[in-house]
Amino acid sequence: MRKYFKNFLILFAISTLSGCSTVSDILGSAEAPPLEGERISVLELQRSLEPDDTALEQQGLLAPAPWNNAFWPQAGGYPNHSMQNLALPDGQLKCLWKTSIGAKATDELPLMAQPILVDGQIYTLDTKSQLSAFNAENGELIWRVSVKDPKEDDYVISGGIAYATGMLYVTNGYNEILALRPPNGEILWRKELPSPSRASQLLDKTLRNVSCINLESQLTDSKSSAISASHGTDNSDSFSAS
Repeated sequence: MRKYFKNFLILFAISTLSGCSTVSDILGSAEAPPLEGERISVLELQRSLEPDDTALEQQGLLAPAPWNNAFWPQAGGYPNHSMQNLALPDGQLKCLWKTSIGAKATDELPLMAQPILVDGQIYTLDTKSQLSAFNAENGELIWRVSVKDPKEDDYVISGGIAYATGMLYVTNGYNEILALRPPNGEILWRKELPSPSRASQLLDKTLRNVSCINLESQLTDSKSSAISASHGTDNSDSFSAS
């Protein structure tokens, strides 16, 4: 019995090897030899930028003249977000003062609102919906008010601050936008938004654009709370007189 079984194993091995051209086909083909020549990466064909206009190349970089900017009324400076060549004082920059704006950032509540500067006052919004005004010369606190939605118990990620036409506008991170008087922080009105806004508004002298987290934009009159236009993710537009 053992003899027959041994012969069976020998015949099976022979038939298996005869079905393959080489033993290497069983163990895996040998790696092909590399192609001859120099390998050149297509990403390295042009590693530097060259100007098409030789006159510009000879002229070099020309920056606009430095200018002293005394206002920073919204995130990014002005509505066009192009502050050009801002002038700096001569000598090395140094810290003149520092102060706390209120509640600090946490993992759950990052500090999102950028400070703005208008008429010698700096306005900030902390992570607990406290809007503050500071003297830009010495950092002294002028006033502080809460812009939190009184109907809500929890704090949320705040929105932003902007200034136009003698008014402060704040998106508090809830579904609200507020208008306040800069001298004392008095709240003039608060208007409900379609959803929370976690960004600063884009303002000019007549219109205010507010973006919400549901990707809906509200275009409103900068002097009132009237909605001039609304555009949502469903590609629907609505317009009303203001």
